[in-house]
Amino acid sequence: MVVSVLNKIKKKRIEKGYSQEYMANMLEMERNNYFNLESGKVKLTLERLYKIAEILQIDVSYFIESKGSEKLFNDFRIHDLPLKSVAEEQEVIYYRNDLRTKLLEQENQLLKKALEDKDEIIRLLKESKKE
Repeated sequence: MVVSVLNKIKKKRIEKGYSQEYMANMLEMERNNYFNLESGKVKLTLERLYKIAEILQIDVSYFIESKGSEKLFNDFRIHDLPLKSVAEEQEVIYYRNDLRTKLLEQENQLLKKALEDKDEIIRLLKESKKE
């Protein structure tokens, strides 16, 4: 799962025309550290994922696939971040919950669209039977 997130980061970075050096500067890190992050050699934290989404001007939910998404949440454990206070720990918990909420909202929209499509197909089938 994390590999697919890293692939999406790289893909979106290239689509935007951003270099690894640009991303590293925006993330306030060395270019070789960014390269290592994008290649999976440096652990991607939830905090950094939010910052990358902000730089790429996309919603963080873009990086998360609907199927098996719980594994992604488990990959971002609170102890992965250098926390300085209980308040920071609570903020990380908030980010995780916010990410889950966004994912659920996205899945809800997809399900609503599927229901609308189903209703339209039924309507069209009924109309075709009348003819």
